[in-house]
Amino acid sequence: MKTIFDTFARNEHVNAHSVLRSIRVVYFSMILGLLAFAAVTFYISTSEYKFKFDTNDPILIAAMILLFLVVPIGYFVSKTIWNRIEINESLKDKLIKYQPGFLIRLATCEGVALFSIVGFLLSNNLVYIILTLITLLIIFYYFPSSEKIGLAINLTQTELDDLKNKNYQQ
Repeated sequence: MKTIFDTFARNEHVNAHSVLRSIRVVYFSMILGLLAFAAVTFYISTSEYKFKFDTNDPILIAAMILLFLVVPIGYFVSKTIWNRIEINESLKDKLIKYQPGFLIRLATCEGVALFSIVGFLLSNNLVYIILTLITLLIIFYYFPSSEKIGLAINLTQTELDDLKNKNYQQ
């Protein structure tokens, strides 16, 4: 029986493009999941919205702390994981090792956004939606383009060209 972790096994991917494709599928799935949860939350909430930055609201304070603490931690943990990628590995293997760091980076942002959406669900305070939008903007910034991946894991120009070339077979 296969698990989600088997997706990252080396024998599951034919080439570097299939790895890149799976990275992008996860990226867009996380965004769609957040947007769907936010839409359902708006649908089931009452229309009595408020916009109040209440420093006595413990959930709002926790959401702010998460935003300013967890998102940078995810950034630095992903960088640490990517720094372990060796230069002499194949492009496919480099991308496979890129995936866990990317997932950590996205998951930390997604966690903050989900926490903020739950805060909105409990209070109808639109400040939580602002926090969710900030984390969504960060996630949009993390889009796994070939150039960003190349910079993150120090791909050579040849590897970068191969990654951009859809007809390249490794």
